[in-house]
Amino acid sequence: ELNTDTRIAVAYSRSQRVVTLVSGEAFFNVEKDKSRPFLVKTGKAAIVVTGTSFSVAELNGKLSVHVLTGVVDVAPQQGPASTLLAGDMIEVGEDGRPGTIGRYDPSMALAWRSGAARFRDQPLGDVLETLNRYFDTPIELSDASLAALPVTGEFDIRDRDTAVAALALIFNLESEEQPARIILKPAEGE
Repeated sequence: ELNTDTRIAVAYSRSQRVVTLVSGEAFFNVEKDKSRPFLVKTGKAAIVVTGTSFSVAELNGKLSVHVLTGVVDVAPQQGPASTLLAGDMIEVGEDGRPGTIGRYDPSMALAWRSGAARFRDQPLGDVLETLNRYFDTPIELSDASLAALPVTGEFDIRDRDTAVAALALIFNLESEEQPARIILKPAEGE
């Protein structure tokens, strides 16, 4: 499954199944076949599996891998390889080095598969960056100080207007629709 704004290249042969994630985010549900390993190549790492379900995202210069079922081996450009089990995740930074293996909440990280974006105490700037991947008209902030406001909630990634209305209500903001963007700004008199 491909998330929005994602590009891949596929090269299957008798000996292996290779997908190159050029950009974006993809979820893979791989059938077990030890004679033909499944390999995901990115600019930051190679991910090898024989049968599992997992997501790979290369966004904002970072790579993240979230394993839903099975076992996944992640070999970054720099540093040691890691083996991830179901419920594990890892990020590889812009420098090509892996962080530590951590646990994740699939209902948050994989919400896009069901048409949602979920956030827990995420800065508003990061939330807008994520939501703008799905909307034709981007949502922007009039004041950079608003970017740090913490957001917890769920948004329908197919409904920009409701997302704008909810954010405006939560933070007492006004929205101003312009031809190529929507601006969120402090409400008049605030």
